[in-house]
Amino acid sequence: MADGDGTDLFEALDLTEYEETALSNLLRLGRTTAPNLAEATGIPKARIYGVLDALADRGFVKVIPGRPKEYQSRAPAEIIDRAKENRRQAYESTARKLEAGRGRRRPQRVGDATALPRGDARDSSSHQVVGVSRQRRTGAGRRAGAWPGGPGALPPSGPSE
Repeated sequence: MADGDGTDLFEALDLTEYEETALSNLLRLGRTTAPNLAEATGIPKARIYGVLDALADRGFVKVIPGRPKEYQSRAPAEIIDRAKENRRQAYESTARKLEAGRGRRRPQRVGDATALPRGDARDSSSHQVVGVSRQRRTGAGRRAGAWPGGPGALPPSGPSE
């Protein structure tokens, strides 16, 4: 917070405009209801609940049960800690996905179709066809009825025409 008003904090949190407005007002107002916060911020009442839920999901706001529910900002230090933890978890999730995909083989283009490896990674002779180009499916670019079954029919298997 170099300038003292919290704008650097909000930029680092990667908040939407409504989230930033709601959080800054919650820090200023303390504990309040969604309709009161909507009125104070100018955020439409139809949107304020989604904004507060998003902030609560990220751990920046506490939801106090009751009728009506009340919302309270966490302390700035807690918000920073929660943001760090959220980023760490996102990084670890991405790293796991990348590691899981590292051993997989990539789809191969075979003519107009895409073939994915089937079975064991060492078995490179067997592929499953998962897609055929629009031209081959519809007969576009060929005269109508060139394949048995007319336009739109799949081409015969075996050598091409």
